[in-house]
Amino acid sequence: MKDTSSRSQLKDSELTARVRRGETEWLDVLIERYYDGIFRFCCCKTGSREAAYDCTQETFLHLLRYLEAYTEQKKFKAWLYRIASNVCTDYFRKAARETDGEEVLELLQEEDRRFEQIEQRELVRHALPVFRKCRGKPSCSISLTGLNCGRLRKSRIQKCLP
Repeated sequence: MKDTSSRSQLKDSELTARVRRGETEWLDVLIERYYDGIFRFCCCKTGSREAAYDCTQETFLHLLRYLEAYTEQKKFKAWLYRIASNVCTDYFRKAARETDGEEVLELLQEEDRRFEQIEQRELVRHALPVFRKCRGKPSCSISLTGLNCGRLRKSRIQKCLP
């Protein structure tokens, strides 16, 4: 196996081709490359770290099981995230069978609220450097989704960040 620096430089298409040829040690590189992102995605979708761990593991099991079906016309990352999305949907379907419909509706509404919060945090995270540049300039203001935030204090914006 190659050293770590050359391993991380390989394209996804090269890695998937090697895994398909039976060189399963290259699967570790794919997992290392995408595990954290898939976990965060699953955490946002399920709202539970425990469920996210399970869904992340299931996503990579599906990757291994269905890698032969992957076609190079699709971006690997998009294909993998679609698998993760489907696994999370299956998680909610299983939860629906185990609980009544109202609880599932509450879970889905909570998921929507989490996505909105994440979007707002990302928006603020990107605006913060601009805010720092504008600080102290009276004619400078920042607009976030139509709201004039030029008068917001830096501490209020930082409270929005995780």
